[in-house]
Amino acid sequence: MAGIVLCGLITDACGSHSIVGAFMLGVVMPNEDIIKRKIVDKLDDFVAGILMPLFFLTNGLRTNARYMASKTSWMMIWMVIVVSWAAKVVSVFIVTLFYRMPPKEGLVLGLLMNTKGVLALIIINTGRNIKALNNQSYPLMVLSILAMTALIEPIISFTYKPARHIVEHKNRTIQRLETNSELKILACLHSMRNLMGTLGLLDLSHSPNQTLISVIAIHLLELSERATTGMLIVHDEYRGTGTDSSRAKTETSQIVSAFENFGQIYEGMTIQTMTVVSPYTTMHMDICSLAEDKCVNLIVLPFHRELKPDGKIGDGDPNFTEVNENVFINAPCSVGLLIDRGIGSKRFDSQNISAKFAGQIAMVFIGGPDDREALAYAWKMAAGHVQVHLTVARFLPAKDPMKSNLENKIPNEVDREKQIDDDYIEELKLKTSMNNIVWINFVDKIVNSGDETLAALKAMGDGFALYVIGRRKGEESLVTSGLSDWGCCPELGTLGDTLGSSNFAWQSSILIVQQYISNDGNDDTSEDSCLVARDRE
Repeated sequence: MAGIVLCGLITDACGSHSIVGAFMLGVVMPNEDIIKRKIVDKLDDFVAGILMPLFFLTNGLRTNARYMASKTSWMMIWMVIVVSWAAKVVSVFIVTLFYRMPPKEGLVLGLLMNTKGVLALIIINTGRNIKALNNQSYPLMVLSILAMTALIEPIISFTYKPARHIVEHKNRTIQRLETNSELKILACLHSMRNLMGTLGLLDLSHSPNQTLISVIAIHLLELSERATTGMLIVHDEYRGTGTDSSRAKTETSQIVSAFENFGQIYEGMTIQTMTVVSPYTTMHMDICSLAEDKCVNLIVLPFHRELKPDGKIGDGDPNFTEVNENVFINAPCSVGLLIDRGIGSKRFDSQNISAKFAGQIAMVFIGGPDDREALAYAWKMAAGHVQVHLTVARFLPAKDPMKSNLENKIPNEVDREKQIDDDYIEELKLKTSMNNIVWINFVDKIVNSGDETLAALKAMGDGFALYVIGRRKGEESLVTSGLSDWGCCPELGTLGDTLGSSNFAWQSSILIVQQYISNDGNDDTSEDSCLVARDRE
């Protein structure tokens, strides 16, 4: 504060206004200087919480709208507002035409040039203080600034729709990928706690001899009150202010560094790191938009609840819960939710006897599109990776599921799903046999109820580093009957909730997969296109 006063006195003594000195003090401050960060951290709450409201209150008290209306006709007021608008809109529009920009974008750019902020109010207040503006002109200028700024957003929202070009994107799911096609994964992280689990999953997904993997790793940060509005995607590091932002910046740097080092280890894997800063209420929209723009096959989300030392599921952040649920609903591709119980540390601890255990994967197959997608991912993990051993356990009902009252589908649909399941499993068995992949095993387990399914899962035990299962939320069958009665996380699906809450798999990580379903309600079995936002050339 003393520096602001001193700089103001210096510029005032030089014949300029004192506000110029305060402005120059802010300009000369280095962007990354620790002194600047400390000053902002100490004064931000005081300025934003006390000084700014008082400043706006003073502006309102000095604006005598009644006096202005009595001395100035409304025609003149509207003329001032329209002329103020038109001057910038027309001039910017002409310049954009000269540079061959689309007319609509030129119009929008001209409108945006009319937005006014605090600096405009400071300038007209300075003019009022030195009596350059009187009680008639001052409120007229305040009113014009208010009108111009308030009307811009609705006008642009109504008139300007960003162009979206149709880009062919057939592979919204892993099931549709060819064996040697590139697998595109969007990995989301909230903090460093999610790092090792995500890297462990990517390590399992990397097939040295077959699959090319493209990974977009994004660090999700909440948009703070002092940050600018909107979504920011930063490719190197998040630059912010204050203690919280400094901590976030350090965490982001560690995540970026870890992914860069990870990408250098594996041949055929490309990694791009980003930081997404947005409110929790719209964070899922940013994730889905990025997934659509990059045409990814799978979004990997971290589990939204804390895990206790014994592996049990504890409480979680309701904001993360809402983000994950919204991504499941709106995702343009398949989604995987990772419950990490040390898969990363087990994979990378080569000196530990758990290294062999870290390559054991179990895929529990009951049926339906989610299970087929989970099986496709698990099979792709193991097919080109000798050190990854996959056990596919298919649970089949002893009774005819068409006669079960628990099936919430009509018999024709049950028949269709069962036939698709059979065909897909036979296809993978044939591929496994033809390629002599002896480390992938298929086993069938016949059960009569959910209790027998639970007993079979207990028999499989804790000998797997990772369980890959379908989400199957809202689906009930004879195989899972009764399992949903004692769960605590219905958002995981019946089987995911059972494994996540169990005592017998407390050391095993769990990946819960939901297959992308097109707008017509069918799974991704037909060619389609995705709308991807592209910049105009």
